[in-house]
Amino acid sequence: MFTKYCIAITFLFHFTFTTIAQAAEVKFATFNTYWLYDDKEPFLNWASRRGQSYNEAIQFITDAILAIDADVIALQEIEGEHILEELTKSLKSKGADFPYFWSNHTLDPFTGQSVGIISKFPNVIVPVRRYQSLVEEYVSDRGQSRMAAIPKLLRVDLNVDGKIVTVFATHLKSQRGGNTADHERFAQAKMLRRIARVQSEKGDTKNPSFVVVMGDLNDIPESRTLAGC
Repeated sequence: MFTKYCIAITFLFHFTFTTIAQAAEVKFATFNTYWLYDDKEPFLNWASRRGQSYNEAIQFITDAILAIDADVIALQEIEGEHILEELTKSLKSKGADFPYFWSNHTLDPFTGQSVGIISKFPNVIVPVRRYQSLVEEYVSDRGQSRMAAIPKLLRVDLNVDGKIVTVFATHLKSQRGGNTADHERFAQAKMLRRIARVQSEKGDTKNPSFVVVMGDLNDIPESRTLAGC
């Protein structure tokens, strides 16, 4: 059993293809796995926070994903792409095939936390695994000017039955740190909105752009963070 609850939120998107005059339903989900690291160095100390072995965690999350029954899933708090490889193998052994998976190149050297995506649909271009130059200024509680980045961010462009869907998976600043953390998280949300908006506005009524932003945003619906996204 995990030492904290993992909440998965699912979203439904309907794409209508005029060539076949019917709607195709695709389900996107996001899931914080809570330190899904293998039981090896260099991040063994973080893996120990789970309260269960790596194999137990893989099976636990496999069952949770089977229950979600989604087509594209963003995962937070993973160690890297080798974790996704193990997870998709476990899922396939139970009848759920996610042949495509990617993780970002984290900018968090302290915890090594990454985000990832597993998908039933292929990508059409190389994923964007790191946004090193994406920054936004914010002000701390003490009035100090600081620069925010998004160390856990991944973009994948998927071919979903002939339509291109741009998916951003992220994990924003935690609640730890009081108002300063809130300001940083809001700055991150503004950056997310900026890059997602550019992509969404490329489309028009005849050829719309489909964009999905999902992940652990670490805030509530009424917050500035979600309004900023």
